[in-house]
Amino acid sequence: MVDKIDPAILKELIELGDRLTEDRLREIVMAEIERNEMDSVAQSYALQEADGDAKKARAYYTKHRVRRIKDMIDQKSIRHEQEKEDAEEREKQRIEAKKRYFERENSNPFGSIGKTILKIVIYGIGAAVIISGIIGMLIEQ
Repeated sequence: MVDKIDPAILKELIELGDRLTEDRLREIVMAEIERNEMDSVAQSYALQEADGDAKKARAYYTKHRVRRIKDMIDQKSIRHEQEKEDAEEREKQRIEAKKRYFERENSNPFGSIGKTILKIVIYGIGAAVIISGIIGMLIEQ
């Protein structure tokens, strides 16, 4: 029963002032009563408050149904805020992981000058090995 309320209407209700919200919630409850779509939990609370008197329970029903709808709105708002916070945290973690990845990829213990010197030394050693190989081949001939 509680889940039949359109989320767009819930959003609208949240944005309204307290008294207007109360009036709009009562309109929703009255429409539910006219359609004979009673919330069983609200009925139970109303019967309990009315000490089992069905006529009194009908009068109490609206109060309990409105309270349940308000609770549902609060619950959805809390969930929405939590989901928003969770999404923000996931995005923050994603950005941090991406940052760490790029830092790791671009890290060089020698710095940019050291990296250049290291390349020259490696290329020099490679060239020396090749030259010594060529010289060794020439000497053998």
